[in-house]
Amino acid sequence: LLSDRRALTDPGVLNPSPALAFDYFGEEIFRQLDTPTRDLLLSIAMLPQFSTALAQRLCPDVDVAALLDGLQPYAYLLIPMPTGDELFYQLHPLAREFLLRKAREVYSVADLRQAHGRAAQLLLELGQVDAAAQLLMEGQDWPALKNLTLQHAEQLLSQGRGETLVRWVEAMSPEVRDSDPWLAYWVANARFASAPAEATLQFERSYRGFRAQPGDSGNTGAFLALAGLMDVLVHDPNDLHPLDRWIAEAEQLI
Repeated sequence: LLSDRRALTDPGVLNPSPALAFDYFGEEIFRQLDTPTRDLLLSIAMLPQFSTALAQRLCPDVDVAALLDGLQPYAYLLIPMPTGDELFYQLHPLAREFLLRKAREVYSVADLRQAHGRAAQLLLELGQVDAAAQLLMEGQDWPALKNLTLQHAEQLLSQGRGETLVRWVEAMSPEVRDSDPWLAYWVANARFASAPAEATLQFERSYRGFRAQPGDSGNTGAFLALAGLMDVLVHDPNDLHPLDRWIAEAEQLI
């Protein structure tokens, strides 16, 4: 911190980067704000854009309009984004970066995950699925990210966004990623054309996961995974021998 301060104040030292300068003055500004305004800024920093009404939904226990009015001396931190009938704002990129880092410093892991979750839920209600997923990844809320992925997997594939789906699944912790065979199933479908060998492995993993479920609860998933697996295999007409094994598996299911 002392070296950072010297870089800002000592004329004999090289000029600081914009990010370093903003960090220094951001700390000074943040220290002067009251607690409700600090909490508001830490919360809205998790949204790519926000309106007063949206921020009020995120922070229902405070008067958001009054707190934003109190930020008039620092109006340069808020960039107006006129969109339709409602005025949206975007935090200056350096301000948002500072506040997100500050949130990681002042919140406990549980509180930070909860804050990410509230913002992500709000974004989902607005149809901003990608932004919500990004927040859940930043908050490492893997169960919530799993649910979001499963809810939107088919839509992502229909939009040709299989790589996005794969990226979300690969971000999850191994425990969550391996907890539901539907995740492997959707990854297999995403890799079907671009990486058939990986798709084969994922379909097989999915099939085994469904077969391990109690009773008949996994039968539907097992049939779908098996169908996908066999579909991949028949696309290699030079070697159809692996199909024999999976035909036998299909006969057991029937």
